[in-house]
Amino acid sequence: MPLLEIRRVKKRFGGNLVLDGVDLRVEEAEIRSLIGPNGAGKTTLFNLISGIFSADAGEILFKGKRIDKLQQHEICRAGIARTFQNARPFLSMTVLQNVMSGRLFACDPTFHLKSAEAEALGVLEFVELAAKSHVLAESLTIGDIRRLEIARAIACKPRLILFDEVLAGLTAQETDTALRFVEKLRDERGIAVLLVEHNMRAVMKVSGQVSVLHTGRIICSGEPEVVAHDPAVIESYMGRDHHARR
Repeated sequence: MPLLEIRRVKKRFGGNLVLDGVDLRVEEAEIRSLIGPNGAGKTTLFNLISGIFSADAGEILFKGKRIDKLQQHEICRAGIARTFQNARPFLSMTVLQNVMSGRLFACDPTFHLKSAEAEALGVLEFVELAAKSHVLAESLTIGDIRRLEIARAIACKPRLILFDEVLAGLTAQETDTALRFVEKLRDERGIAVLLVEHNMRAVMKVSGQVSVLHTGRIICSGEPEVVAHDPAVIESYMGRDHHARR
């Protein structure tokens, strides 16, 4: 049984069909990337999984149970955490307080502040941000803000994390550091990752499987090297003329 299973999901905004019968699976402790051109529907799919939007058709199952009718906090406490394209830390709170907020709303929440603080510090050690635990989030660099987003998601104690362009705006060195954290999530904590990303070097490096979303449909899934050479994928990124010249 897959950890996450999306079955024939559709989503329409007015007359625009954004997702058109999407099927997708994520296994336990898997890193799967979801790629596709801008406007393909990737973030919309994340918003459906995390409960921000409701699907017009289809089912979303997590650990074998439907979650597409649950509220956002219920989905989080079921074991799914996420980040956003535009990072959303609590700017007037410290780094530690931001991570504690994730721990307080985890799938097994603790309401003892000392326990939450100790566990949040452990997460900050994991992402190598503990030295800035008492710094206000508003003063962080972009790289540290992305690291904070990862930490806050980990603090929710999820089985699955949805990373929505978590590498955006990072330098090459910061990207390599973030990818190391993603791999450690799988290897040391058994957390599965669904990664939306435009950095193809990163996708090829970290992914076990890649799925390609184009005009609201999954057009290809498989190992990174196979997907990268698929004619439909090349056409979706480069256009029909480019594919014809190959």
